[in-house]
Amino acid sequence: MRFKKEFQWDDGSANDYGVEGWSPDLGGETIVPGTGMVVAHDTLEHGIGASQGHVCGHELRALGALVFIRGEGGYNFNNIHSLETNLASDIIEVARYMHLQEGMDEGRNEPIPHSYAESVFDEVKRQFIRNLCEEGEIDREEILQCKEDFRWIMRQCIPLMREGYMAAYEAFDGESHVAIDLFREIESTVNTDYVGMYHGEKLIIEVDTNERTVKIFTEEDMWEAA
Repeated sequence: MRFKKEFQWDDGSANDYGVEGWSPDLGGETIVPGTGMVVAHDTLEHGIGASQGHVCGHELRALGALVFIRGEGGYNFNNIHSLETNLASDIIEVARYMHLQEGMDEGRNEPIPHSYAESVFDEVKRQFIRNLCEEGEIDREEILQCKEDFRWIMRQCIPLMREGYMAAYEAFDGESHVAIDLFREIESTVNTDYVGMYHGEKLIIEVDTNERTVKIFTEEDMWEAA
């Protein structure tokens, strides 16, 4: 599998937060830029796990790919929360927009024959409720009244996450250590070599999962090499 992702450097002037970093090249749409970790996430987990379709489906498939690449790969998330807690928080954000989607994408209803993935998804379901309570989104007494809503959300979310997981699993032939090595390579290279750029500069990342390689360069690098 081969694909390419492009990003633009934002010096903080193009977003409401004054934050500098790399943003995906979305044809004029601006989002909060990020560091090498965000670039690696958008490149690998969105590039492999996601596909055409609704925005919510795209995000959920990327979260599924994250379970394989960073979950099974043993990534250090550097915070006090577990992988499952972080995923549940992400699903809450996605769920806010699900009611706006007409005809959500379909996913994989059949459980994945890998105990790790399904154990993560089971815990995500439990953490989803806990996170809603802790974030003040819902009172504990409302849980039973909203049980069908929760079930509907999980029926939409977990199959799409399974689909993203399997896309990443197949892209790397089940070898999560290869996937996490590429993720870390992108993250560390961007954080070390591609910071403090000029506004609007393009970063290009080419991934080949068959050859297990990644190429990272800017447009300026291309001009200098020409």
